[in-house]
Amino acid sequence: MNIHPPKIEIPPDDPYRNDIFKDRKEFGESITSLLKSVDDSVVLSVNAPWGEGKTTFARMWMADLKRQKIAHIYFDAYQHDHCEDPFIAFTAEIIDLVDRHFKGIEGIKKLKKEFLSSAARVGGKLFETFARLGAKVLTNNILDAAAIEELSTIKDDLSDKAGSLLERAVNAGLKKYVKEKDDEAHFREQLSDLGRAIKKHQSLPLLIIIDELDRCRPDFAMNLIERVKHLFTTEGVAFVLLCNSNQLENYVRTVYGTGIDARNYLRKFFTIATDLPKEIVDDNKNAFDVFSRSLYSHYGIGNLQQKSYPTVLFQRYNFSLREIEQYLQLLGISMSQEPRYEMSFDCVLVLLAVIKMRSRRLFDNLAIGSVTYHDLLKEAQLVGTEKIENWYFDWAFLHEMLKFCLLPKDEFEKLPDDSSAKAISLNHPGHWLVDHRNQIIPRFCKKLNRFSFEMPK
Repeated sequence: MNIHPPKIEIPPDDPYRNDIFKDRKEFGESITSLLKSVDDSVVLSVNAPWGEGKTTFARMWMADLKRQKIAHIYFDAYQHDHCEDPFIAFTAEIIDLVDRHFKGIEGIKKLKKEFLSSAARVGGKLFETFARLGAKVLTNNILDAAAIEELSTIKDDLSDKAGSLLERAVNAGLKKYVKEKDDEAHFREQLSDLGRAIKKHQSLPLLIIIDELDRCRPDFAMNLIERVKHLFTTEGVAFVLLCNSNQLENYVRTVYGTGIDARNYLRKFFTIATDLPKEIVDDNKNAFDVFSRSLYSHYGIGNLQQKSYPTVLFQRYNFSLREIEQYLQLLGISMSQEPRYEMSFDCVLVLLAVIKMRSRRLFDNLAIGSVTYHDLLKEAQLVGTEKIENWYFDWAFLHEMLKFCLLPKDEFEKLPDDSSAKAISLNHPGHWLVDHRNQIIPRFCKKLNRFSFEMPK
């Protein structure tokens, strides 16, 4: 068995060969076609929930770009969130791209030099330490009204000499601010010239792909997209941001307060938005089934008797692809600890693993035997599932196994003799499972709890 997720092989000559989603090749090609066609600045948001394969898609799409000899930048935001400001990192990546792919082109060489010079001036401004007063008044292109009032109050308390010094300091700050605005405008012009020159050579503008935004510190993520908007969004430059929009909205509220309209705030940063598709290659199967079955042997659970059980539960509880990986890791570890029981309770084990991931409180109560059969149905949203007809998952059988494990003696004895739960007792008299029905689920929980991918409490 393995613990870490498998790395998907991406053949250079056929990058999408091992993709299980039928629309992602077409999706990647449509983005490429869009970026070739648009002359304006583009900031494209590709949205998908956490764990839905954004990075895998990015790797396949970038391999396809490389196959077409289209240079691009991949910026892993999570790897850079220790930085105070992403400006220097973006600039360094652009210079590196030019040096690696366009070094021998004289026109681009000159543009790179001019871009680097303008970037140095803007970068110096960004990392300069301002006096508290100067930083407060020089905001949003105007003098803040509250700051002006505060300045007046302060000035009344100062001597004439001190007031004069303050006035000169503010005037100097305003002149500096105007110069900095000019520097930023010049920086965008130089960046645009460089991007347009790159597009002439490869049909695509200067392309920067940003990934892992939803794993960053909230303040860094906000700083990054604001830098993109205010300094790098210009003609000849295209950004593709792979992100979880719901998570970004949470970041906005974390940084700017819960009262802000986070969705509208983010709209000003993106020119186009789209969702990462998740349609399966095989029309007879769904994404949960194809993806999970591809991982069974990798995680050492190839001997799971009812391989369809996890698939149906993934679909019912709407697991992400990342959650499916974590689930199968957990299940594989628990199944590796000791020999299998003589009679299979696979359906119970796979359900308990799902509950552990989705409702830790319920799982902990199951581990100590304090949950009844009827309480479990309600809390795990299983009420009525025994009536669902599904050819590859017998919900009714799962209910029978749960009755066997959880019903008290008096209720269990009232079950019909032809029920699956009662049949276990009738067909295996004297077996320890029959005599210790109430210990089965706590024992499974113990196995599932023995190792974890989280730090112990």
